[in-house]
Amino acid sequence: MDFNDLKNINILYVEDEDIIRENITDMLRDVCQDIFTARNGEEGYSLFLEKQEHINLIISDIQMPILSGLEMAKKIREITYEVPIIFTTAFSDSKYLFESINIGVDAYVEKPIDIMQLLKITKKTILPFAQRKALLEQAYIDKLTGLKNRSALDLQLEKNVHFALLLIDIHAFQVINDLYGAEIGNFALKEFAHFLTHQKIDNWDLYRVGSDDFAFLVYNNIDEEYCNNFFQKFFQKLKNFHIYNHDHDIKINISVTVGVSIEKKNILETADMALKIAKKQRKEYLLYKEEHNCAKTYENDIKWVNKIDLAIKTNNIKPYFQPIVDKNGKIIKFECLMRLCEDNKAHSPFFFLDIAKKSRIYKTLTLIMLKQIFEAVSKHPSYDFSINISQIDILDNDIVDYILESLAQRNIGTRIIFEILEDESLEDKEKFFDFVNYVKALGSRIAIDDFGAGYSNFSYMLELNPDIIKIDGSLIKNIDTDRNSYIITNAIINFTKLLKIETIAEYVHSEDVFTIVEELGINYFQGFLFSEAIPQSEIEELSGMTR
Repeated sequence: MDFNDLKNINILYVEDEDIIRENITDMLRDVCQDIFTARNGEEGYSLFLEKQEHINLIISDIQMPILSGLEMAKKIREITYEVPIIFTTAFSDSKYLFESINIGVDAYVEKPIDIMQLLKITKKTILPFAQRKALLEQAYIDKLTGLKNRSALDLQLEKNVHFALLLIDIHAFQVINDLYGAEIGNFALKEFAHFLTHQKIDNWDLYRVGSDDFAFLVYNNIDEEYCNNFFQKFFQKLKNFHIYNHDHDIKINISVTVGVSIEKKNILETADMALKIAKKQRKEYLLYKEEHNCAKTYENDIKWVNKIDLAIKTNNIKPYFQPIVDKNGKIIKFECLMRLCEDNKAHSPFFFLDIAKKSRIYKTLTLIMLKQIFEAVSKHPSYDFSINISQIDILDNDIVDYILESLAQRNIGTRIIFEILEDESLEDKEKFFDFVNYVKALGSRIAIDDFGAGYSNFSYMLELNPDIIKIDGSLIKNIDTDRNSYIITNAIINFTKLLKIETIAEYVHSEDVFTIVEELGINYFQGFLFSEAIPQSEIEELSGMTR
């Protein structure tokens, strides 16, 4: 009989008689991968706990000192039914058979042991378990990386024995697939999975839970201090981690955002919430806290609604102006940015603009901003000014009418640039392009903002026919360290040069970044290297600024 089916299995063999144990062990070793032996049920149970992940089958005597085979089997069955158990015994009493069945023992072999009979029963017993294991692996193992998959994570979460969950999302992975193809994308995912398996977290499981999402499930208690220490090292390692495909001579850098939860309830939902907040706030990672839940969010929304109302009443919704410079550092234009001023602080719209939209205050804020911006444009004739305009604004007749009337009355159209987001979905395409044509007729220019943040829709660019492209800050800020950012930015610049479209680089924060984007041929530059956003009163103070 062929026993090749047994060559990859590991057996725990428990027998108190030394001669029998040694003889059977020697014979089993000839057909199996490895044999773990114990002299009684207590030793057998301890060895099972230690080697559980490696044991495929248990063969045990029933009657043994200290702890019997029956008692050992009961304790093992409290842990798992996934490992088959075969009993060997000199007793033929039916009570042992019935008790064995009740425990969940799979087979029964009488002593003296016939090794061929034992092997036949072992093969017959192990085969259904092996088949079931293979099916489980298909259901719970990610084929590409070999990691456990989302189904496996869900199953493990049901056991509720975890202490922390880390969700990891790769930035703009679709761009890698678009640039290099699915083969290189899959190669990158496997290499990144390998990188994750080497991170130093005690007692954890790693999962691939989405196309470009991974998860650590941690079984030790961790706290905020542990997270801070771990992620400081993690992101430093990631910065130095490069994926290199020798066959195609392609180097890829990976950047990620991580959401962490140590909550006892709804850990997956809270980790996902932390991940979304971290991405929105452009943080590397975020540990979920109670203030991130819906109730706290609602309270925060109410707080900001009150702040906005007060700011409107006290004329504290103000435009701030960030310089846009040429390669010599000379200010050419300003981008107009909304700020809520409170107690000597100027709050970014990040904190309140969504709230304003939900509470229907947005239109009021927009009109307040436009009035002040147009006044500033009239007061500072030496500069051009960029204004962010959204689809909401363009679809509002009152806002559009106010813009067109102001441009005509003040005769400032030629000094205004309207910035429109690349990924704006057009609910009313005709009305959108009517607006573009109206402001262009008054001399204004159109810029596509945050270009490259999405899929870099070149057809959209051709259709809109913009005068300026603002390359997204997520590409620019890492262009000195991220090869992908460099490649994408270079492709955008080459395309715009063919179409004679001017370019602006956002988030220029260092000399290294400036040197690269200037060498690539970008026309204008914006970022903290030159100046943060300033109130109108300081515009003239910067008039002579050069780098």
